[in-house]
Amino acid sequence: MIVNTTNEHLHITDHLGSVRAVLDQSMTVLEQNDYYPFGLRHPNASLKTTANRYRYNGKEEIAADATSDYGARQYSAEFCQWLQVDPLSEKYYSWSPYNFCVGNPLKYVDMDGNNPIYDVNGNLIGTDDGGLQGEAIIMNKVNFVQGMAHDEAMRYNLGLDNFTDDEAKSAFEESFSGLKDRPDWDGVVTDQEARAWWNNGSGKDLYIDVSKIDLSPLEKSDFSEKDDNRLQFNFFLSPGASKTTGRVHGTLTMKLKNRETGEIGFYLDKNGYLDTYDFNGDGRIVRDATTWMARQIVGEGKGYGFKPYGKNPILKK
Repeated sequence: MIVNTTNEHLHITDHLGSVRAVLDQSMTVLEQNDYYPFGLRHPNASLKTTANRYRYNGKEEIAADATSDYGARQYSAEFCQWLQVDPLSEKYYSWSPYNFCVGNPLKYVDMDGNNPIYDVNGNLIGTDDGGLQGEAIIMNKVNFVQGMAHDEAMRYNLGLDNFTDDEAKSAFEESFSGLKDRPDWDGVVTDQEARAWWNNGSGKDLYIDVSKIDLSPLEKSDFSEKDDNRLQFNFFLSPGASKTTGRVHGTLTMKLKNRETGEIGFYLDKNGYLDTYDFNGDGRIVRDATTWMARQIVGEGKGYGFKPYGKNPILKK
């Protein structure tokens, strides 16, 4: 949603994030967009236009040089290529360093440099510290650590030409093209998305940007003054807590790493999970009771875990 001081405009996007229509508050269509495969807007005189600058892939158009701003590089839909060399080009010798979406913009999206990570068998094994959006990194699983720094991940990147076989490459392509449809694409999972993944996600892990977790009403004073200030906080039962945090994560185990700055760190379980979304009892009376009640609401499904990435959140109070 794009908001200014007088009007609110709703952007309707397609599976690539491209803005297909712009509506006002009364749902009147102000702008319609169709695109050629590589992003050039179709010159159809019947389609309305506005002063909106965000169109293909949801990126801002720069009128001065007819490009789109993707952050790290500028893209030209007219020439169907980047205007700067791909910083990962040494890992993709079979492709031009200026190629866009490995020649298939109907299936892929080049974002801004955050990276999903795959093994050489084409399996998604996690993310670097930036999440799922961006060009894929391929590495041997032995070198992978969930949420690892992007620069470190790049040192192990084998490139798209190093899958074990064509079957592995096909598995990668199928998974990578579907990342944008996952509930954790933006690093945030809502209550509704968590339930749907429980019902239909086959137990596959989700990846959470910890910097986006709403930790209210938690304050620095809730943590002990001792060096070991480990705290288990039940957001589901705490008055004033975020409903999303409570219903999706329930109880989180945290530590105040820096009392001055308010930086929070999280404890992970033996499987590297920030939390698990399941409805199994663990012997804690209150948790078991609330878990049983929640199970009656969400129905049957398969449990899964949340694996973290991103910068630690900061408590302001």
